[in-house]
Amino acid sequence: MECKGSWKLSSNNIKYTKNILDCNLRAINGDYISNKIHFYPEYEYSNIDGKLEWNNCKNNVELNNTSHEHIKRRYKEITIKECLNNLTNEYDDWFEVEEKYINNIQEKCISISLFKKNVDNTYDNEYLVDDNKWLNKYYNSLINNLKNFNLKNICINLYLANDLRNYISELIKFPFLNIFLMKSNSVGAQPGMLWRFMDITNKSYKKVFICDIDDNWNWIKIWNNKNYNCKLCTLKPKDTIISNNPYTPAYNFTTIMGGHTMVNPNKFNYNIVNVIKGFISLCKNREKSKNPYCFNDNDKITFWNQPVFDHKFGWGRIITKYGFDEFFLKHVIYYDVYHDFKFI
Repeated sequence: MECKGSWKLSSNNIKYTKNILDCNLRAINGDYISNKIHFYPEYEYSNIDGKLEWNNCKNNVELNNTSHEHIKRRYKEITIKECLNNLTNEYDDWFEVEEKYINNIQEKCISISLFKKNVDNTYDNEYLVDDNKWLNKYYNSLINNLKNFNLKNICINLYLANDLRNYISELIKFPFLNIFLMKSNSVGAQPGMLWRFMDITNKSYKKVFICDIDDNWNWIKIWNNKNYNCKLCTLKPKDTIISNNPYTPAYNFTTIMGGHTMVNPNKFNYNIVNVIKGFISLCKNREKSKNPYCFNDNDKITFWNQPVFDHKFGWGRIITKYGFDEFFLKHVIYYDVYHDFKFI
């Protein structure tokens, strides 16, 4: 199997591994740029200044354009109804809470999660976790954020992996912290990173702030004081190339940042957990399809959904790996909220 197109006229060091192409392409200045791509035999490829592209691979997207028209050219809408139509009980254990430790109830909450798994796992314990890195990057960062927390009328909900129950005795000492011990562990990055979304539709709260435990939380105070009243607000995103070395024609446009988002739960009219579980089932079923990179066999493969590295179905599409939480947000939640939505 060979990659078709005019790119061969200005290339060297061509190597095929099944449908993976490695080559060097000559740029306009005469330099050769290393390229690596999962290619499709039905497309013809060209050399665009040292980079492999195929016809309309950007789907007429203007890079970094945050308008709705350009967002929907990047990522297809999956409706709430479609997710619920795919709901099964297969992933119930992933989102079941085994024990609750309630210290504090307020009208607003911060929703976070803590787990200890390699974020690239596709099955349990596929890769090792660096214990020191986890302790310093995640757990110690969480403790530091908790020690510095001083916001009034806001509690924190922590969704904790079952295999980390031994940390409860230390964490429960923070009087504003509620702990929800999950029945399951995370597999990889998921479902752990998805747990923090469980409060999106929790009508016990007027506002929910979703954040990363290893980031500074100062933004929460600022956004809370601004009193934004839209259904969802998040940081303004931009298109990023997933890899430049070697160049890989794959972009990510975060759309909704999973660790920097505020929602108004009373503006949602469904159970977010059921929607997530249905979306997981839908994505898992698409892996068996003729075109597993898309939600329909006839959808076009673009820079935003094509395979990259070990994300063999496209960036963030594997249900246990890093990126799937925001994959859910961009395909489902964005389309549910965009009429009442703000980039900050």
